[in-house]
Amino acid sequence: MSLLPDFLKKESIVPIRKLQDFKFLDRNEFLVAQDVEALAKKSAKNSLPPKATIEPDANELTFIQHLTQHAVSATMTLNDSLASISNSISKIDIESEKAELDSVVLKLEADLTKENEARIQDLKRLRDIAELKQSDVLRFKKDNGILREPRYKDSFMLTFAIIAFFLVIETALNSTLLAEASSLGLIGGAGMAIIISLINIALGFSAGWFLYPLTNQKNTTRARLWLVALLIAVTFVFVFNLLIGHYREVLIQDPDNSGMMALVHFSDGIFNLSEIESIFLIVIGLIVSGVSYWKGATQNDPYPGYTVLAKALDLAQLNLVEEKESVLEQLDELGEEYEQSLSEIHRKVSNDYSRYNTLNSSFYQQQKLYEAYLEDLAQTGQIATTLYRQTNISNREDDGPDYFKDKIVIDFKQKPSIPNFVDVGPSLNSVVENFGSRIPNLKIEFSKVLKSFRNKVVAIDL
Repeated sequence: MSLLPDFLKKESIVPIRKLQDFKFLDRNEFLVAQDVEALAKKSAKNSLPPKATIEPDANELTFIQHLTQHAVSATMTLNDSLASISNSISKIDIESEKAELDSVVLKLEADLTKENEARIQDLKRLRDIAELKQSDVLRFKKDNGILREPRYKDSFMLTFAIIAFFLVIETALNSTLLAEASSLGLIGGAGMAIIISLINIALGFSAGWFLYPLTNQKNTTRARLWLVALLIAVTFVFVFNLLIGHYREVLIQDPDNSGMMALVHFSDGIFNLSEIESIFLIVIGLIVSGVSYWKGATQNDPYPGYTVLAKALDLAQLNLVEEKESVLEQLDELGEEYEQSLSEIHRKVSNDYSRYNTLNSSFYQQQKLYEAYLEDLAQTGQIATTLYRQTNISNREDDGPDYFKDKIVIDFKQKPSIPNFVDVGPSLNSVVENFGSRIPNLKIEFSKVLKSFRNKVVAIDL
């Protein structure tokens, strides 16, 4: 579960507005483009402007007119930029931001409560299952007069390993003993040895796994009947291995009729074996079958049905313990996530305030940039006018007009539209500081909620 709220994915309430750039004129390019020196020389040749003139001539007015157009264009750009910034500031809803912050905190706690209540219900369901399984075990013990705890192996791995070990040993030994009696030699002996070993293991393990527990049940009559069945199974294993011993002896003497001859040889005397290898073959078979019986009998509890109920109870208890550990671990993680979420929220609103300051600063920086641009236009006009007059005087025969000697004053100041807006900076800063001051208390409240859930989880037990 992630506590990071959708609030953090939202765009800032404070938009970014770039400053509008004013492209400053290259003065040399302007002088060349207006052909200032050439116009001055041409006018001087015609003694223009006349000496008696008191107003700037058409050429000077043309220079100023071009620069005025740039000033007007810059004013329109400024108006658009300031209007955009002002409009953005006016749309900043401080109250909405405050309300949303409170809503986010409440939603975090609500999501936590909803999520963990669901997990607690799951835990209770697992506890109910475990209690039911425990009740089944207690009832079974009472009904069958059992006072001890169940005894069984948790895994088949060791059992299979031991049986496999004896399978290999019996096969290896029997292969040598049966090789003399097989036309295929050691390979034939190994094939017969594997089959005999598997039969011994299957018979012994089945008797221990299925029949032995049934001899321990409370019903005496049934227990005795199953004991008879177990004795029959043990007798069958013994007889089977005796037959294998007889089969080996007749197989050497008459391979073609070994099957019938083994039965005849057996009926003449079940212990009538002449070769020590045949007796050794029987002993090995009985040992392997006996070990298989022992592993089958001890794999589960000796009382029939006890193991199934005990394993079901152990599994239910394990599921309950693992789920409790998972929930408790998640609660620890949620505590860290909650603190991280609060820090992220505070960082976001702090960033909003920082962006507002940038936006507010842009409003005034845009005006300063505009004024610097107009000042540069005025200087360009002064330079162009000065160059024009100096070139004109130096290339005419008479003196120039008296106004050539006057101080050149050029003013491109316009009347831009400067909008008014409410400075929400202090209010936004107050929201940031207020939320920051609430964080320690919010953490304490949240830790209490987590502790309450932790106590509920710990209390869910058998």
